[in-house]
Amino acid sequence: MSEIRRQLARLRESDGDPRFIEELEAELRILQSLYESAGALFDEGEDDADLRRDFAATGMGEWTFQNVYSFVYETALAAELGTRQLSSIIPEIDYPDLIRQAAG
Repeated sequence: MSEIRRQLARLRESDGDPRFIEELEAELRILQSLYESAGALFDEGEDDADLRRDFAATGMGEWTFQNVYSFVYETALAAELGTRQLSSIIPEIDYPDLIRQAAG
């Protein structure tokens, strides 16, 4: 994310292609949303042994930030966007509920 921020700053300073800047800004918003959502889910699981157990029971592996991020990423990519941007949908997904449902 920091590299994208630096690249955006350079492009803005040099009056870079507005379409490319817009694409990078969208990519940055998505990455920020993924990271923040994965962090929130990970923190929630740190205090919830049942959630960690359900996560493992669904075959997603141990409760590590990398595994949680992968789950958030894959779940977000499968989300129905409609007319909305992915970055706005990512934080609205109820990841703990999806984990519990998958564990059945």
